Amino acid sequence: MIIDTYSKTLKFNSSLEHINTVDILIDEILVVHNICKEKHEANIKTALTEAVTNAVVHGNKNDLQKTITLIYKINPTELIFKIQDEGNGFNPDLIPDPTLPENLEKISGRGVFIIKHLCSDYCYSDEGKTLELTFNI
Repeated sequence: MIIDTYSKTLKFNSSLEHINTVDILIDEILVVHNICKEKHEANIKTALTEAVTNAVVHGNKNDLQKTITLIYKINPTELIFKIQDEGNGFNPDLIPDPTLPENLEKISGRGVFIIKHLCSDYCYSDEGKTLELTFNI
């Protein structure tokens, strides 16, 4: 059995201007790899946008001298994104649950929660500086 896998790496500085680049990349991936937009587009775009935003804002602290590395791999059953920042890392288990009453009105703290619920699987590594998102396609 031959498994066809494709991979691509992008690097960009820590600017939220690159969220548009990520959005365009997802559009291209869905078309080129014939992935059902209606079934997957919203979850992939939302989770990946949250992940990249967190890497820029919380990981690299908007430092334009630091980079974000975005790697994507696709095989016949999965689309996998790896997002790496150059920040100090964090422990995702220490993020407060945004659904608890005391956190409902906070203006931040929902990104990790959203990511967890939109992906087929996710994994933080490298002390929280790397996040891998998996989507079953």
